[in-house]
Amino acid sequence: MADKQAILHNHARELMDLEAQIQTHLRDDLDIFRDSPEIHDVLLSAIQGAGERRQALNQYLGAFHHGSGAEVQVTSANPASTSSVLKRHLATFGYAIGAYTVLTELAFRLYDPPLRDLAPKHLKAYTSLVYSVTRLLPAVVSEELAAAHELFCQCVCPMCGLGACACVTVGRQHIETAWRDAAGVAVAAAGFPLPGPRPGSPLAAEGVKRGDVLLAVDGQEARTIPDIQAAIRKHAIGDAVHLRIGRSHEDPRDITVPHTSDNPPK
Repeated sequence: MADKQAILHNHARELMDLEAQIQTHLRDDLDIFRDSPEIHDVLLSAIQGAGERRQALNQYLGAFHHGSGAEVQVTSANPASTSSVLKRHLATFGYAIGAYTVLTELAFRLYDPPLRDLAPKHLKAYTSLVYSVTRLLPAVVSEELAAAHELFCQCVCPMCGLGACACVTVGRQHIETAWRDAAGVAVAAAGFPLPGPRPGSPLAAEGVKRGDVLLAVDGQEARTIPDIQAAIRKHAIGDAVHLRIGRSHEDPRDITVPHTSDNPPK
């Protein structure tokens, strides 16, 4: 039977190394975004978070070592294990998500209709794949512990005590909660955040800046792109559209701009 402490320590040390690599790579790239405060702040926060997570793992390992009074021999993870293979694939899928995110924005920003259709589909496919594979990992870990190390559930909750282990289900629930909470943060803000308007556009002429928020169109609350598009399309080309614009630490202001263009009908 394998030493469960060695297995736990091995994975904790592996994650410490990963957090250190993340910190190093982020620090190397930080100066690139010195003139982009928003990205710079996100990366800075990520560096701090990686450091805090690494420190927490180190404290866990240190406390465990000193508390046990015995040296725990930690070996490298088995690169052929199913969980290791899945983690490598997840790293590749994560890169693909980043690549398709870039392609999607390019397709919309530069108005390439075929890519507007293709890139989001592929982005969604890889995102769904990461979610699906991540949900498989708890069961894979459980099977590996039993098959490779003869380590079975050691939780002392009432269900596990009876032999009806709920740990895989709990692991999946934490994964689902993490994804749901992350998505909730992304859509929590009120109104529609605006990028810097195109030079010469009606919004640019009205002094709208990057970071302003579109709060309402013709008095109707602005939240989703389909709702905003539908509200503007109620007007003929050239008609006036009434917008309410919000800016941090300032009272909202109302502006009127013309409806100037539309995509061709599909």
